[in-house]
Amino acid sequence: MFVPVSERHGVLQTIFISTGKAALDLASLQYTLNGAAINNLRDGVTGLILFDGVRFLECLEGEDDIVDAAFKRITQNALHRGCVLLSRKVVPERQFQTWSWACRGLQAEANGAGLPILVDNIVRNMTDLNTQALFSSFARIRP
Repeated sequence: MFVPVSERHGVLQTIFISTGKAALDLASLQYTLNGAAINNLRDGVTGLILFDGVRFLECLEGEDDIVDAAFKRITQNALHRGCVLLSRKVVPERQFQTWSWACRGLQAEANGAGLPILVDNIVRNMTDLNTQALFSSFARIRP
C-alpha cells in the first residue's frame, strides 16, 4: 500500500517508458523538453528523461500530487504513445538533484559524447543502484 507523504520520509519517484510518435520532429522535441524543464523547476520536480530516437525513459521525483499530475499530463501528450509505468515508489532521497535530459541525436552529438557516456555521467553518484542500472542499460540499447 502506498503511504501518504505526511506519514513517511522521502519523495515519490515514478519511472516510465513510452514510444515517441512517428516522425518525431526534433525541434518540437527540444521545445517540449525546454517547457518541461521550466515547469519542473517551478514545481520542484527533479528527474531524468532519455530519448534514444524511438523510446523515452523518464524518471520524475517530487511531491506525490505534483508527480502524479505531471505523469498524467505526459500520458495525454501526443508526443508519447503507450506509456508504461515501470516503478512508483518512495525513495529516501532524490536520485536526481536537478532536471536532466539526454537524447541520442541532439545533446549526445552536440558535445561529441555518446548517449551511454552522457547517461553514465548523470547517474554516476546515484544511491539507488537499480535505478542507475535501468538508465545506463537503456542508454546502451540501440533503437
